[in-house]
Amino acid sequence: MSERVGGVDPVRSAHAAVFEAAWDDFTQACATTVAPEATYQAWLAHFVIERLDLLRVVREVDFGARHLGPVAAQHFTGHNLMVDLLILREPVVNLPRRAALAQKKLPDGTPNPRSGLARLADFSVITELKVSATQMEGLDYGEVLRDFLKLSAILNAAEAQYPDRPLPAAYVGVFGNRVRPRFNFGLLASKIHEAGVRPDVRLLEFETTRDAP
Repeated sequence: MSERVGGVDPVRSAHAAVFEAAWDDFTQACATTVAPEATYQAWLAHFVIERLDLLRVVREVDFGARHLGPVAAQHFTGHNLMVDLLILREPVVNLPRRAALAQKKLPDGTPNPRSGLARLADFSVITELKVSATQMEGLDYGEVLRDFLKLSAILNAAEAQYPDRPLPAAYVGVFGNRVRPRFNFGLLASKIHEAGVRPDVRLLEFETTRDAP
């Protein structure tokens, strides 16, 4: 757990800056490529690892949709709630299929000990990635918005259930690496605002100026 200085979380701030720099590396290197979305997730992880540390970067951690609360949970089908790429505060990796490792019920009544939300404090950055070149008709605005809602719901639930624990920086990266159809970031911003997404779930955007091969 990081030490807070005057209300500032220095580990989160440092890792967020690293992630943003790695995003720039990723977009410059991969702008003209066409590949499955999972490949782009691996490439982005590679650039984060290059700037940080192998054992701080993990993928597809499952926080469990059913523990978000009844209102938020109804927007996510099934029980899984995977996050694409995450940075650990410390290089201590102990994450099974679901992020929860606690007992069924803790004696002190800690809420939802098996949800994985308690483990959110172990992460400094969480992020989702959407890539336009993988979609023949271009990115679906509903799918992109859902990633914003997912991270927003996870942060809301963790903040409500574990108010004394730090939250990670949250990003949705939209990699617009095809010219046509062009992704309208202004329209996305309107949809994000209308949906009531938390303002601390930040958009990282890239828009190419040339067609991919």
